[in-house]
Amino acid sequence: MSSVYHEVEKENFLRWSPGKTGMYEVYYLTFNHLASGAGYWIRYTMNAPDSGKGEPYAQMWFSYFNSNEPARNFALRKTFPVSELKGEANPFKVTIGDNELTNGTAAGALSGSGRSVSWNLAFEPSSSVYYHLPRLFYKEGLAETVALSPNLDVKFRGEIVIDGETYAFNGDPGCQTHLWGKKHAPRWAWAHCSHFDQAPGVVFEAISVHAEKLGIKLPPLTFMTLRRPGHEHQLNKLLTIPFIKGSFELGRWVFNASDGNYLLK
Repeated sequence: MSSVYHEVEKENFLRWSPGKTGMYEVYYLTFNHLASGAGYWIRYTMNAPDSGKGEPYAQMWFSYFNSNEPARNFALRKTFPVSELKGEANPFKVTIGDNELTNGTAAGALSGSGRSVSWNLAFEPSSSVYYHLPRLFYKEGLAETVALSPNLDVKFRGEIVIDGETYAFNGDPGCQTHLWGKKHAPRWAWAHCSHFDQAPGVVFEAISVHAEKLGIKLPPLTFMTLRRPGHEHQLNKLLTIPFIKGSFELGRWVFNASDGNYLLK
């Protein structure tokens, strides 16, 4: 394994360890099935409350979104004892029960409420990690929650079976992200798109966060990157913070960002 791929894999390593309290950790896959126009969101999660506030646990989430037929949308979630969460390194693997995630594959199954799903997917790992926030924010204890994408722009192959109906994936676009911290941000907005109909090869990633520090609610911080063939406009650095303005509410997100040469709005 090359040193580049090792670094990508390293950022996926499980941060939580047995006995550690006051933190959460999430791995998620989000991707589209171009043939049907449906979207998917699969999460492998862990929550370890502060000492005395409950036992740690793991969860699996599966969400299906169909913009053409919204009545078909549904989600499943299952909770597991934290003893069923296992993290391995070199090579990276996280398992929750019989569900597993590696730096290149995802497999699992859930059922409930009369629905059943299973997934068996593979993707070619990225050659670099995408950091949503300025690198300083990833220092231990500086931010209450952080996010990064070891696999920001990957193509999924394999299949998902929903209630006996199989959906085949053959290079469909998506991403894999890893986040962890003491607690979720009070409010946040996030956007990802790696498939533009009229602009092949373009990737847009953005996040806007309302954070709190010492009990004080801070103004929203917004970070984003636009990749296009031969160019990458990174607006996720400390120096770009003053040049990005944004506000959001349910169903609405407005931003205005500049790197001195280009304006995104």
